[in-house]
Amino acid sequence: MDYIDGTANGEPEKLKRAFHPDFNLYTIINDSLRIRSGKKYIANVKEGQKSNRIGGIISIDY
Repeated sequence: MDYIDGTANGEPEKLKRAFHPDFNLYTIINDSLRIRSGKKYIANVKEGQKSNRIGGIISIDY
């Protein structure tokens, strides 16, 4: 829930707790793989800036 709450409510500290410090975020956009560092991803979440998105966890690979 740290991931969902952190992104929805603008809480980067929760995101830091949700992920390994060296994580990467992998996304497929138009059949292309996009890789972002976790640090850059978290840096884009502004403290207190709420988003209108509703999050849910579909799967977790461990």
